[in-house]
Amino acid sequence: MNPQNLKSALDAGKLFMLVDLQDAHSYQHRHIPGAVNVPSTASAEECARILPDKDAQIVVYGEYDELGKGGEAINGLKKLGYVSVDRLEGGLMGWMEAGFAVEGGNES
Repeated sequence: MNPQNLKSALDAGKLFMLVDLQDAHSYQHRHIPGAVNVPSTASAEECARILPDKDAQIVVYGEYDELGKGGEAINGLKKLGYVSVDRLEGGLMGWMEAGFAVEGGNES
């Protein structure tokens, strides 16, 4: 999913889980509004607690367009039984480069 499609989906109120894969400090620094923090190191139990609906549409992103980290997260979530998982192209930096707002302590 590209940043423009994600922004349109958010503006339209589509229901899905937006998952930030950054560590907690980076998430607090800046993240996409509405995102929940599930660090890429999260255990299966943490994922189940934070993302209880395995049928929900999930979009994951890291700071950059990290195919490795994003791909691993997608594969990991699918192995845990999540059925609809996608990756935000460009990650957080792509979102910001598209001119969309972030939350947190610093937008730069």
